[in-house]
Amino acid sequence: MNTPQVVPRRRPSFLKGIIACLTLWMGLVLQPGFAAITVVSDSFADGERSTQNLPNSAAWYQLGSATGTVSSTTGYTISPSTAGNAFIAVSYFTPTTVTIGASITLSFSVTDTITPGAASARQGLRFGLFNSNGVTPGNNSLTGDTTTLTNSAFTHYTGYAGFYSLQSALDPSGIAISQRDGVSPALTNSLFGGTSYSTLGALSGSTAAASGTTYNVSLTLQYVSATEMDITLIANGNTVTRTTSSILSTFDSIGLFSSGSNGDVTFDNITVTVVPEPSTVSLLALACFCAIAISRERRRKGAPVLA
Repeated sequence: MNTPQVVPRRRPSFLKGIIACLTLWMGLVLQPGFAAITVVSDSFADGERSTQNLPNSAAWYQLGSATGTVSSTTGYTISPSTAGNAFIAVSYFTPTTVTIGASITLSFSVTDTITPGAASARQGLRFGLFNSNGVTPGNNSLTGDTTTLTNSAFTHYTGYAGFYSLQSALDPSGIAISQRDGVSPALTNSLFGGTSYSTLGALSGSTAAASGTTYNVSLTLQYVSATEMDITLIANGNTVTRTTSSILSTFDSIGLFSSGSNGDVTFDNITVTVVPEPSTVSLLALACFCAIAISRERRRKGAPVLA
């Protein structure tokens, strides 16, 4: 008597495609930094600061009497003509809104040649992410350089900022994380004027900046919930985190400030990145890879691929 052969069931190729899709999706979304979206990435490789071609080239507007020069190898250097010539630089990007679970980070490298003991270096480095709050895009934006540090447009700007000293011995109280929400205190025409800010928590950390040494700095805004924004500043080996319930979630501008002490300050590799809320990334990735798998299966069977 003949024994019937058992033919193993073949897994449908469509199912194979879906399994492959899911495997690839899992591998990708679990990779650190997979979800990061680069909004700005300016290394000044073009040797200038006037061209807006994001993400790799940002236009920077300079306020104050200090001299600003750009080098494709070293970055954006601020040189005060005399001690105390403060400086502000502002650049704009497409308005970006972070949702609950998402974060946005400003990062850059900074080098200073400040003379140790220069009094104007106290809280002399300030930087932040802001919303110009234009009724229409650009109507609260700067359009050129000025020799003054104030501008009426700044009476609309809200955001979060970090403050610290370019020479740690000048300000042992440390790093400040502050918010500019326009609620209390009122906004002024000075983007980094202390009277427009409320400091979150006590000052802490020690910047320990050494003249001529390059340090990496970052400011991350993590939108935790409808009532919580966590703000983390990393500078010169210090990590300081503060929490606020005053939620600002839309940003369109970067601000940099140097107090104009006895020496130069150089900024380079300025980036703004956004990490979306994880479930959004997962769903988008899954939909994308499944669409690819289905399209390939339809092609294999000779069926038309639907647009």
